[in-house]
Amino acid sequence: MSAVDHVVECAFDATFSPVIRAALFDFGGVILSSPFEAFARYERERGLADGFLRRLNSTRPDENAWAQLERGHVSFDAFCRLYEGEARAAGGEVDAREVMALLAGDVRPAMVEAVDSLSSDVHLLQRTSVTAGPATSVRDARSASFGHGG
Repeated sequence: MSAVDHVVECAFDATFSPVIRAALFDFGGVILSSPFEAFARYERERGLADGFLRRLNSTRPDENAWAQLERGHVSFDAFCRLYEGEARAAGGEVDAREVMALLAGDVRPAMVEAVDSLSSDVHLLQRTSVTAGPATSVRDARSASFGHGG
């Protein structure tokens, strides 16, 4: 029996009780608020069109300033100049440093508690990206949220 056959068979076996060995999730939008929420707030505060930053980041996605920064092809200062120039060309004014700060997100205490309640037998893995800044652990999020670690 192949692994696929086994999985399919288990899916239809009412007595099958899977053991969760790992939980995978992305910090941005789960433990931390979504950067898209912060982008929308920034747009409202600056009088930019709804979705301006998301459109800017998805225009020429393989060669725009954002892509170049993620790949390490430009310094942060060069990124800021390029990004702000792209925004002006698209009809808006942004401060690239302020936009990047929006990626930090706000801790969602209820989600920290939910993850914290998982069994110690479940191994937690996190996904981070180059532009998301330093990796944040659940312990760090809990400390930032509730003023304590551990």
